[in-house]
Amino acid sequence: MPVNEQTTSRQDDRLKEGVAQLQDEFDEVREGAAEMAEAARKRVQREAEHVADLAKAGGEQAQELGDSLMRTVRTHPTASILVSLGVGVIIGRLVASR
Repeated sequence: MPVNEQTTSRQDDRLKEGVAQLQDEFDEVREGAAEMAEAARKRVQREAEHVADLAKAGGEQAQELGDSLMRTVRTHPTASILVSLGVGVIIGRLVASR
């Protein structure tokens, strides 16, 4: 085998090895990225579920507060009207003084 053919053959072999090594490294990077993406997806899903739970709990608390307020107004309608009137007068004076 002439020297040029041997040199070319060795270069081809090195090139093939380099390409194979790059493919292996690319596969590792791709697998790592896929694992990171899956972990991020799971975390976002957990956080979304947590926010949904908080919103549901907040809605339930608001509903309970509203129900409690309605019971108080039905139980003490005159006092409720007088308190509302007093609060309105105070707010009106505060706004008017500005």
